[in-house]
Amino acid sequence: MSPTVFLLPLLWLGGWIAASIWFRRARGKPIIPQKPRNAAFCEDWCSGRSLRNGLTRVGGARNCLLVYISNGQLVVSPRFPFTLMFLPEIYGLDIRVSTASIARVEPMRQFWGSALRISFNSGDLAPIELRLNDERGFIDSLGSHAQVGGDRAVTSSEKPRRKYRLTFFRVFMGVWGTAALAAALSELPDDVRYRREGVETVGVFDGHTGVVGDRNDQGVLAYSVNGRRYHLTSIQGNGIYKLGSEAKLYYLRDPPEEAREAAYLAFDLMWLFLGLVAVTLAIFSGRIAKRFSR
Repeated sequence: MSPTVFLLPLLWLGGWIAASIWFRRARGKPIIPQKPRNAAFCEDWCSGRSLRNGLTRVGGARNCLLVYISNGQLVVSPRFPFTLMFLPEIYGLDIRVSTASIARVEPMRQFWGSALRISFNSGDLAPIELRLNDERGFIDSLGSHAQVGGDRAVTSSEKPRRKYRLTFFRVFMGVWGTAALAAALSELPDDVRYRREGVETVGVFDGHTGVVGDRNDQGVLAYSVNGRRYHLTSIQGNGIYKLGSEAKLYYLRDPPEEAREAAYLAFDLMWLFLGLVAVTLAIFSGRIAKRFSR
């Protein structure tokens, strides 16, 4: 089996990202939102959620929203790279509306903290909840357009919001780790099947696929079954395989030309381990950094 199979999850992910970029550009939406210079109110790296449905209520956004009021408009947009992969559309957190369309702002007390619930006059736009550092500044910037009232007083703070420098690292680790896990898990069943149903034998490196020294060059293993010779492209590339050396492999009894190198299992387990580590870092790196920063 060609090693290019490991690229399939990455190609699928790349296609999904490209489609989301085309979608946003076709609708005049920014890929990398920028802070306006003349904003009456602006806060970065905020949290929030839409109340559109169960998925948006549970999902939402944490420390990745840009919220500002400028030229009579309220804008709520995820920061890059959370603008990709249709995440803003799925979670209902890509909003640009006139401040005159805001019907009510309610300071809410919640289990996980305080938030402002913002309702709109239009029935097409579901209410949203935002966790802001300076709630008073936000409400004052709305002017007299919206009614304000809730179960607590609004907060006002001049303390600068923390910058989440780990955001890009966590996103990269999450995307890369997911792709690595998908690649490993898609191949592990074949590793088990060839070991369970196949016949163990030894192949000899008697050729290669490209030019010696080229990074795309891979060794070719030759093995014999009932006097007939077969060949298998190895996962061992430039600088790893040596002509004349041997490697264990498994072939199926019927058809014997289908074979798999034994080293595939270690290769897949390596990607499984690295994927788990990357996803774990994506999820818990914020807590780890917080612990060590105390």
